Order: sequence, then structure tokens, then C-alpha cells
Amino acid sequence: MPRKCSICIHKRRNEIETDILNNVPYRDISTKYNIGRMPVQRHKKNGHIAESLIKAHEINKIVNADDLLVKILHLQKETLIVLSEAKEVKDYSMILAAVGKAGQLIELQAKLAGQLQEGRIINIYVQPAFIKMQNIILAELDNFPEAKYRIAERLNKEAANV
Repeated sequence: MPRKCSICIHKRRNEIETDILNNVPYRDISTKYNIGRMPVQRHKKNGHIAESLIKAHEINKIVNADDLLVKILHLQKETLIVLSEAKEVKDYSMILAAVGKAGQLIELQAKLAGQLQEGRIINIYVQPAFIKMQNIILAELDNFPEAKYRIAERLNKEAANV
């Protein structure tokens, strides 16, 4: 008869599973509850975490995201009030500060909505090294006018799509 999962029968199972769902390191969980690290790993790997706890954890993440959005919207409203007041008294430094803050809040909303990618985007089609390489390739194709034309057309088409 197979042995029962020691986490499934542990008196603090819900707390252990909550820590697992919150990505607490296994080492810390095993120290905190005086259990082995491997049983904690197997418990998660074998799908023993209570479905109701998983759903509650997901709902909690959604609620926290909604709370964050409400806070952002409140800050946005306050920023627009400050902007309106600054316009009335023609305080241009305050107008610029409010507009800057509004832009940051819009950027944050876009990030939360997944509409904004972070990171650096480099358009190689306008880089001097790429342009030089493109000219070298096209010059080498002088003896092959049809291929030269097709390649130049393709390069221009790709550059327009970026």
C-alpha cells in the first residue's frame, strides 16, 4: 500500500499550501513547519494542493490587481484636478508636472493591462552598420540586376513594416 503524502495529512496543510502558492522557497517552508523539503516539492508536483485553495489564491490575485487599478484611477483623478487648478492660475511648472504624472499613470495602466512591452527596441534598419551592409550587398549584386532589384524591394518592404 502506498504511503500517504505527509503534507496532505499535516495539521498545518493549508498554511503550507498557501506558502507554496505564494512561492515561498521550499527550504524556508521545510524550516518553518519542520518538514522535509522533498515532501513539499512532491506535494506540489503531484497536484495535491487543494483546488479550493488554488481558486482562492487566484481570486486574491485578481482582487489585489483590481485594488491597484482603483488606486491608480484615484491618483489619475487627483492629478487631473491638480492640472485643472494649475491651468486656472497659469502655473506652467505645475501644469508640466501634472501632465508628466498623468503620462506616468497612463503608462502604468498600459503595463497592467499588458498593452505595453518593456525593454529596449532597436530598429536595425536605420542603424549605420545595417545601411552600410545593405549597400555592400546591393553593390555586389550589380552583375545580377534581377536579384538586386528583388532584394532591394524586399529590404525596403521589411523596413517599412518595422
